[in-house]
Amino acid sequence: MNEILAAIEKHLKRPLKASQLDYYQVIGLEPFCADKSAIESALKTALEQIRTSESSTLATQENPSQTADPNGSLQVVQKLLRQAQSILLDSSKKTAYDSQLAKLFESQKKQKELGKNSSVRTQSTVGIVERTSNKPSAGTSSPTIAPNASELLPLGDPMLPFNPASIAPDSFARANASLNLTPEKRRAELSELFPSLMLMSIQPEPTQEQPPAWLLAADRRPSANASARANASTRANPNGSFADKDQLDAAKRTDTKPTETNRVDLVEQLRSRRRRRNLLAVGGMVLAALGLLGFASFRFVSNRQQVAQQNRNKPADRPTDNLQGNAIPGADPSNAKPPDLNIGATTKGRNRRGPNESPLPELPSVGFSTPDASLPMTDNPAMAKPPDAPSNPEPAPEPAPEPAPETPPEPSPVPSPVPTTEPAMANETPEWKAGMAKAKEALVSRDPSKFEPLIAAMLDKATTKLGKDQTARLDQAGQLLKIYAESFEEAKIKAKGASSLKVGATEVSIVESTPEKLIIRAQGKNQSYEWDKLPFGIAAAICDLGLSESAPVDIAARAIFFSIHPFYQEAAKSNNLVTKRIDGWFERSLGKESVRADLKQFLTDRYE
Repeated sequence: MNEILAAIEKHLKRPLKASQLDYYQVIGLEPFCADKSAIESALKTALEQIRTSESSTLATQENPSQTADPNGSLQVVQKLLRQAQSILLDSSKKTAYDSQLAKLFESQKKQKELGKNSSVRTQSTVGIVERTSNKPSAGTSSPTIAPNASELLPLGDPMLPFNPASIAPDSFARANASLNLTPEKRRAELSELFPSLMLMSIQPEPTQEQPPAWLLAADRRPSANASARANASTRANPNGSFADKDQLDAAKRTDTKPTETNRVDLVEQLRSRRRRRNLLAVGGMVLAALGLLGFASFRFVSNRQQVAQQNRNKPADRPTDNLQGNAIPGADPSNAKPPDLNIGATTKGRNRRGPNESPLPELPSVGFSTPDASLPMTDNPAMAKPPDAPSNPEPAPEPAPEPAPETPPEPSPVPSPVPTTEPAMANETPEWKAGMAKAKEALVSRDPSKFEPLIAAMLDKATTKLGKDQTARLDQAGQLLKIYAESFEEAKIKAKGASSLKVGATEVSIVESTPEKLIIRAQGKNQSYEWDKLPFGIAAAICDLGLSESAPVDIAARAIFFSIHPFYQEAAKSNNLVTKRIDGWFERSLGKESVRADLKQFLTDRYE
């Protein structure tokens, strides 16, 4: 405490006592100063004094390495000024601080009246507790006993064993009524000991808004009854005395309703606000549901109307005779449709053809069987069977033949030479044919070092469209085979780190994977295979580790490899599943993405 007072006296040139240590007197004002401008000016003056003191301390310092303020008194004063600024310039904090300071002054005044010195002096402004009891000297080590120790602690040695007789009621003194503290006294004592608790517990009262002037004027205005009574009295006694006027004024004053400002309950406001939000949300959902239901109903009615309109506008089929296609009498002629064609019912016109028409093949007669004449088909006379024609009708007289016009003799046609069919590859050069044959041999032997230069030279030497297509097919097959070879090397590396391999529905364990062979365990036996002669199922499962199962290019690469490899071609002769699997790969990849639709034809292409 003395260090704080010394720091204030040193830097602010303001000697204070311990009882005067509050924020008002630290900045040089009287306690409970209500003028905010005076507080601001006092704080500004104190800060200027601090700056002046700091600069003078630095100027008088002789040794540069020596600390300017060894005790930190300047920081203490600066901290006090910051606290004073934050509390005194805030209205809510200042109100709480003034109440605590008033209680402190009142307690000090009571102590002075009683002539007692407090053993513990508490500064509510700074929060520092100074014990003013006699302190032991440096040479003595005996603790200081508080004057009211008998009231605070029980008598006796606490290290002795428990004795029930020592806690008998007779061993205690009669309770002192002055020590019975009420909650108000206890709260006041705690506020003196811990002023920061009261600062935190005191909430600033909400500022109540003042009603507008027109509302206050309306409240002060007398009601209609009072005005009527006042006007009636004035008319009855226009020259009334001052007593009558005073009575009228009193009546007006008693009739006015004073304004009352009720404290707003925040909890009720929150509840009402939440209730209003819930009602709005539920109402919005109900409106959305009603709107959706109305739209669905409108669409349903509209669709039904459209269907009914289409049914009304649809023309009804005209009923006809099933056999002859004749219209039934009484039917609507606008709905008549032509009868179905009866192929082969008559031979008239079959042999009639133009000069440029070729003879058509004879079609079998597709007629209906003759119904039994004994059973009537229908009661309708219009649909009755017509009478049979006589078996030997009289021949009709033939008209006299007209003389045929003379036609000039046509010149005999000159026979055209029969074209000789040449082979499709006749126009290709022998160099192209030989190069394509060598390239295909290199492809089948899976030698990319020979295949790539050969096919690159043949791409520009093809002259016909068929030759160019064959060259492009063989070139793409070589590219797909190269993709398979690279991915198979990657799959071999992955198989080395794998522990098992799934072949169809069977799980096969991988025992060892080397660059030359693969050792697997199936059916309780270890089996060793060369990489170039793996069984078809295991080879397909290995290539799945490096190729995609859905990309058309990867699927076509599988088909190319297994269709040209001699080992798997021999296996396909005895196992139809291999052929079906290869054909399935071709069907899933041909014509998709960059794969040619005629890629499979390179297997049967001939270059001679």
